Amino acid sequence: SLQYRLLRRFKQLRVPATATIAIAKACQCDCTHCSAVYYNHSSKKVLGYEDCQLAIMQSIKLGASTIILLGGEPMLNPRIIELLNSVPKDHAHVIMFSNGEFFTPEICRQLKLAGLMGVFVSIDSTNADEHDRLRKRPGLFGKALAGINNLQREGILVGISSYLSH
Repeated sequence: SLQYRLLRRFKQLRVPATATIAIAKACQCDCTHCSAVYYNHSSKKVLGYEDCQLAIMQSIKLGASTIILLGGEPMLNPRIIELLNSVPKDHAHVIMFSNGEFFTPEICRQLKLAGLMGVFVSIDSTNADEHDRLRKRPGLFGKALAGINNLQREGILVGISSYLSH
């Protein structure tokens, strides 16, 4: 919230500004460079809806005003819209990291209405074939670009992230 931001800035209150929460373990890609691969082979279970919601609310209570959702692929969480709707908009902004495949126009409308502020879409090469090869997902580059366009049309902020440096 603005209150915590001001306290951090002017009173040097040491509270977390950001919470990063994995809301999905699964991913349709198989990127050897992605840290989620390690978690996917872990015996630990992914947080359920109630636990994700509790983690978000506890983070906000501690002072976090930005919630970052990731995975795996956070869009594979079947309750993503419901989870976004549960975040108090006057206390925190929500962004996510995604491979960009699932951002259809309708999903983007729902995400915007649910309060999603921004998405970092992972693009590992400007060459479509290279990007798809690195992610082991044919056609992903084109879907990610279409998803970026759909997000932008809804007014959702978009950033590009990459796990690789070229």
